[in-house]
Amino acid sequence: MSKSYDYSSSSSYSSIDYERAKETLDVSIYNEYTKDKPLEGDYPWEYIVEPYRKTTLCVTNAIEGYYYSWYVNDWHQEDGTNITMLFLSPTGDYSTVKVYMIDSTTDVVQTSAEINVMIKYVRREIRSLIDQDRLAFFNAVSIMQRVPTSVGKKIYGDKYRSRDYFNRIHLYYGGNITCDHWHQGPGFVTSHITFSLLFEQSLQAINPSISLPYWDFTLESTLYTPKTFRYSGVFSNDWFGDSVCSNEYHTPSEGRFAYVPVMEDASKFSLLVNSYGLLRSPWNADPTPYLTRSNDIYNWENNLKPSGCSEYYNSLIMKVLSCCHVYSHCTH
Repeated sequence: MSKSYDYSSSSSYSSIDYERAKETLDVSIYNEYTKDKPLEGDYPWEYIVEPYRKTTLCVTNAIEGYYYSWYVNDWHQEDGTNITMLFLSPTGDYSTVKVYMIDSTTDVVQTSAEINVMIKYVRREIRSLIDQDRLAFFNAVSIMQRVPTSVGKKIYGDKYRSRDYFNRIHLYYGGNITCDHWHQGPGFVTSHITFSLLFEQSLQAINPSISLPYWDFTLESTLYTPKTFRYSGVFSNDWFGDSVCSNEYHTPSEGRFAYVPVMEDASKFSLLVNSYGLLRSPWNADPTPYLTRSNDIYNWENNLKPSGCSEYYNSLIMKVLSCCHVYSHCTH
């Protein structure tokens, strides 16, 4: 049995600290994100660990003459003042972490600590992701853009859904001729929460370490002007790609979003298509068979930028949910 120790701080212990360390273990749990910046928020759990993410368990008041043995759900993991492991249990479940302080000479347990940790995915702003996680996200999105649902389910499991699956749902509820069920009423908040969760679960079917990042475009609103925000790093070729597409197709021409196809002859797949049979809103008379982006509206330059903090503040203080979409997407 290998035993690792790190007593770099033990020499500075006072006699009181030393005696306390023999009775009470101080435990720290963190990953590469939370080591220097712990999670903030009014959560009902004292300890949160993220599934499929390398997690460090550490006794912060370790002392010489003892070794520390770690168990998770009664399964022995490793010995040492700190160990690294992955939590693979389903999200929303607790795992029980136990650490025993054991006399190195007699192998007698001096004391122990027990902690219940909640396993939860954590969503972060896309710019705060480490490169490896951001790349994993974009790679999974690329798969969803090109692998149909029927094929993907055979490869990745039942929770896989393709880009076209999500486009069709959004058309049915946001592009129905009767009314917009998702954007002009109180259903905006709940529908988009569920929509995002389904999208995230599809990403996780491809790579279970992924959590769906979000784009805080109030940063673009704050740090850029209407003429410059489209040149934010978010629109670099290795991220979401060009947002000012001046080619004949108005589509990104470089990067993973270059010439992403739109389903053609889509009436066999969706009840709602555009006049060219593409999987687009019925009122979107664009014949281009690719994802399109433009800086113009009816050939006029769009001189607006995304919502800022004031718009979101106004959204949060509204007492009527049907106004949330209007304020949160208001541009200025």
